[in-house]
Amino acid sequence: MSNEAATRRIEAPVTACPGHPQLRLRLPDGWAVSEVPLATFAIHARHEVDGFWVHALFDVAKVAPHVDLGRVADATLARLTRQDPAATVEMERNGRFGERAVLLRGVSATLGTPPRATTQLHALVLAPPTAGRTVTDLVTVVGSCPSERAEDHIPLMIEVIASLEFLPSSDR
Repeated sequence: MSNEAATRRIEAPVTACPGHPQLRLRLPDGWAVSEVPLATFAIHARHEVDGFWVHALFDVAKVAPHVDLGRVADATLARLTRQDPAATVEMERNGRFGERAVLLRGVSATLGTPPRATTQLHALVLAPPTAGRTVTDLVTVVGSCPSERAEDHIPLMIEVIASLEFLPSSDR
C-alpha cells in the first residue's frame, strides 16, 4: 500500500454510504424516548406498570433489499430463547404498512429478575428500496410488557410500529 493510500481519511456517513435513516413515529401519551445500550433508541412508559417497565427497543441495520424477514425474525427469536428456552411464538403476521414490508411476531416468555411472564412483540419493518442503492434499511423493534397486561400494551405498540416512517434525505 502506498503512503498516500495509507493516509487517506474519510468522514462517515458519506453520501455513498449514508448512516441510519431519519425516522418518524407517534409516541404514545405518557411515554418517553431514551438512548440505551445496544439499540438505536428505546421508547417506554414514563412509569412502571405493575413493577415492569413497558418498553420497545428500536434498532436499525442495513440489509439486502429482498431480505427474508422470516429468517431475520428467527435470529431475534434465537436470542430470546437463550434467555428462556421455553419461549413460544403465539402469533406471526406478514404484511405491509403503506410501502413498508412488515413482519409481526408475538412471543411469550419468562424473563427478568425475578422471572416474570412477559409478552414480546417482535416487528421487522423494511424501508422501501431506493433506486441505485445495494442495501435498504431494516428497523427491528422488540416491545415487552407483562403478559397479564398484553391486551393493553401490544395494540399500542402495533400502532407505534404502523406509524413508523422513513423520512427522505438528500443523501439517500
